Amino acid sequence: MVDPIDGTSPFLYGLHAWCVSIAVLYKQEIVIGLIYDPLHKELFHATKGNGAFVNETPLSTAKVQTLKEGLVGLGMSHRVPPSTFIPVIEQVLKAGGMYVRNGSGALTLAYVAAGRLIGYFEPHINAWDCLAGILLVQEAGGKTNHFLANDGLLKGNYILASSTGVFEQLEAIRTLTL
Repeated sequence: MVDPIDGTSPFLYGLHAWCVSIAVLYKQEIVIGLIYDPLHKELFHATKGNGAFVNETPLSTAKVQTLKEGLVGLGMSHRVPPSTFIPVIEQVLKAGGMYVRNGSGALTLAYVAAGRLIGYFEPHINAWDCLAGILLVQEAGGKTNHFLANDGLLKGNYILASSTGVFEQLEAIRTLTL
């Protein structure tokens, strides 16, 4: 599955949050994930069972236990109403956390895998925007929801990905909204 420009709006407006995302699935399992950020010359890559890397450097998710210890990436689209998303922002802030939104789900997931962000949530995302990043997060020691459930490959689904230490906190916030 290929997304030639994930983060189309940032790309069109001259912002730096876009990338190329490629994922290979075999028997409903993500086995290869590649995310290339040409502006920063970073190739995030993973193969199932062999770890995740940026260029040749191994990746590891952040070693945190609370939302206060880092930034949470949040994504939003017009496929869901704002009322679904606003409570998430409120709950992240109430937990002492802070959030960022860059406009590229794939790149945000790569940043979770690299430990630059502690988690990522988006109430609906398409498969081509997140499959490569899901494998990166898992291979870097993080946790994700089962995105392919409920026909996620064709219909899209929500995405929740984070370091293991904050996954349950983010899942509790997610369940308040979806």
